Amino acid sequence: MSIALVGGWLGAPSAEARVTDGACATSTGVTVAVDYQALGGGTVVRCVEDVEPGTSGLQVLHDAGFAPQGTVTDGPTFVCRIGGRPAADEGLAVEGEEGYRESCVETPPATAFWSYWYAPNGGSWTFSNYGASAREVIVGGYEGWSFALNTSQSTAPRPRVLPSHAVEPTISPTPTRTSAPPTATAAPASSSRPASSSAPATAATTRATRTPSPRATAESSAPPVVSTPPALSSAAPSVAPSTPAPKASPASTTPQPPASSAAAPSASTLVASRAPAPPVEATPPGIPAGTLVGVGAVAALGVGGGIAWWRRRGL
Repeated sequence: MSIALVGGWLGAPSAEARVTDGACATSTGVTVAVDYQALGGGTVVRCVEDVEPGTSGLQVLHDAGFAPQGTVTDGPTFVCRIGGRPAADEGLAVEGEEGYRESCVETPPATAFWSYWYAPNGGSWTFSNYGASAREVIVGGYEGWSFALNTSQSTAPRPRVLPSHAVEPTISPTPTRTSAPPTATAAPASSSRPASSSAPATAATTRATRTPSPRATAESSAPPVVSTPPALSSAAPSVAPSTPAPKASPASTTPQPPASSAAAPSASTLVASRAPAPPVEATPPGIPAGTLVGVGAVAALGVGGGIAWWRRRGL
């Protein structure tokens, strides 16, 4: 005979246990089936969700809310009563023990006990040769308890529950899809284009900063001299030619390049320097016309004054 004799400590219900009615629909829970058989009351099925591997069968029975009770003699680990059945005032028709009532003080008789079973999901029930506290549950499987009255171990009834249920598919996140775009954008193709486009810009700058030859600078900076016929010299009177006429020096007619022309001109400076300068009228050689007119006026005043003085003197 193998009765649900357990040799461990019966822990309190897990504070994080989540229990639902019926069989589990996931692969992380354990389905607990309690079949009252001859006691009456049918079969009660509950699911304990998210059971950790290594959890004992007695702990799962406790977590499912069936409140198992032990005996005074054997301790709380010997399952004598589940869900309050058989009650202390409930008479059992045990063969050879008329009017038997379970007090859970002594070990229950071999013909009136709770048999312990287990099964994987989709499998079949197997009678456990170990106590519920000494056996680890199958996560995703079944734990079964069936009351056996006037039977032996070999004839004890299995729980009247088919140990099988459909498992809902678990949709797992796909982090690889979200991590692929950062990998592709880590080295964008556009980052390499500025590096390649900078080379032409550097070459253009190099060409623009090349120092032009002195010949090109002299030709571009010297404004053209416009020669005019000396028509004004014939109109000037030939009075008092004692003062020599100042000659225009070449330095005054030809503008000197600015001091900054020695620096390397930029591309815009080269373009501007190649444009022709506006024509500059050259001063004709000889005495300017304004000077001659002034001298003539002074001479006329002097002659007029001399005549007046001569008349006053009576000469």
